[in-house]
Amino acid sequence: MRFQYDRKLTREEVAVHIFLSGASKRTSILSRLKETASKYDVKLAVNAMPFQSLALEGVVHSLAIVILDEPYREAHNSLIDKYLGVFDQVSVVFAFSNTAEMLLARPAIEILKALHNDKVNFLRPDRQFKCEQWVSDEKIIENSICDSIRIKFSPRNVGGLVHLTPKEKSFFRRASELYSERHLYHRSASDGYFLMRRDSGFLITATKTYKDKLVLDRITWVHAYDRASNTIFYTGEFLPSSDSVEVAILLAADKRIGAIIHTHASDRWPRNPSFSHLNVIAELPYGEPELGDCIAENVCRQSSDGFLIMREHGEIFWARGELADERLLHLLDIESEQRTYA
Repeated sequence: MRFQYDRKLTREEVAVHIFLSGASKRTSILSRLKETASKYDVKLAVNAMPFQSLALEGVVHSLAIVILDEPYREAHNSLIDKYLGVFDQVSVVFAFSNTAEMLLARPAIEILKALHNDKVNFLRPDRQFKCEQWVSDEKIIENSICDSIRIKFSPRNVGGLVHLTPKEKSFFRRASELYSERHLYHRSASDGYFLMRRDSGFLITATKTYKDKLVLDRITWVHAYDRASNTIFYTGEFLPSSDSVEVAILLAADKRIGAIIHTHASDRWPRNPSFSHLNVIAELPYGEPELGDCIAENVCRQSSDGFLIMREHGEIFWARGELADERLLHLLDIESEQRTYA
């Protein structure tokens, strides 16, 4: 059974293994990965390819990041199977000589994603020079945290249970329906979050929560965020969303916002040229205060409900006022129904 993120993993419980192909020309990524692992107290190992065997005794969750830096080939399927025989989660990094080559590989990659039930993450290229497309060092480094410990904040559970009102239940259920019906994610149905303000805090989906078939037990209640200690105080059975820091900062900056939905429908909005004017939130590491400041700065400029795109981090929809939950669901319904792009 996969780890449910009902608590923060310790250094001894999580293992991140990097496999760097000889074809890769990356020079500084290993030192940067080690710095990030040290910052967030993650055990990191660098291995030769192909590996023969590894001992992972005592490890609760293991991640392999396989940096191939070459186009997808059918022969890679058996290699991925080999890693899945050892690791709980596998991230694969390809590179392509042009867009056509990448799009040609996409159907096979989508089949593999479905076959392995979200245990394989194919990092989509986010950098381009002339025709070549590849995955940035920054995206790989972020993945080493996102697919391992997930949260960057210090969690403090203050106890108690989360009891949702009928209105709150209705919001989360309808958000889940729209998320599923419109397929508002690219990589995994666990991406993004649903949020509704409550008192001085907010209700938010827990980290690694599958939102296409949302279980309401995975709603947490965040009471406060202390920036000085980077601590999230919450109630619930599971850890709050890894994006809780950013939204805590946003909600503190704009007290009129009553509901937020964050999705990762990359083909529908971020990679759609028609919405380039909304791609205004700078590319910054997720789960950190600086991204929260940037989101707040841009959202607070908007006088009405709406949505903006975070570069390489999906889109954020918000609504203000007492009926924010109803207006937000209506906004998402209209935007996701009308806006398509292939």
